[in-house]
Amino acid sequence: MEQTQHSFQSERMSKAQMTANQRSINDLHCSIRNSLIVPTTLIFVKIERYRSQAQIIKEKLPEKLEAVNTALKDTPFQVSYRVLNELAIYLGALMDEATAKGEAIDDDALPTLIDQAMDQITLMKILPRIEGDEDMFRRSEGTNVLKTLQSLFSEDTDSYRKLKEMTDRLDRTGFTRFWP
Repeated sequence: MEQTQHSFQSERMSKAQMTANQRSINDLHCSIRNSLIVPTTLIFVKIERYRSQAQIIKEKLPEKLEAVNTALKDTPFQVSYRVLNELAIYLGALMDEATAKGEAIDDDALPTLIDQAMDQITLMKILPRIEGDEDMFRRSEGTNVLKTLQSLFSEDTDSYRKLKEMTDRLDRTGFTRFWP
């Protein structure tokens, strides 16, 4: 069921997220670094063809999601291994697309593809779950969760622009969400 199809879906998602977070990002480094393909936890079928970049992928994908979770600390919006699955699949699709265009997937091109995948997964899987009032996003040290998350992206990304829109709405109305 899509999140937009049922009014109680976000409550179910929160409960499922709490369960999933027990096996969350803490397990990511163990799972991903031990093997490129871990069928029970991670879906790396698409990336299997790119073994020469395996080490970079094994390090960077969990690091990117850990940075997101650090930004979302003390909120119900942290992500777990399922988002890593989606990120890996999306990265694999981007790598396949680049290969089909005749582009080399080398150590110089891979970080750009990882950033592009992270931007799109954030826009599709992470940001739509985020909503709340000023109290939800204000940290004790005075920082804003959304601005911290925004700092993880460059200004030319879709996630940066969407987070700016959400932050502006929060400043203007005292409440924000992904959907306009």
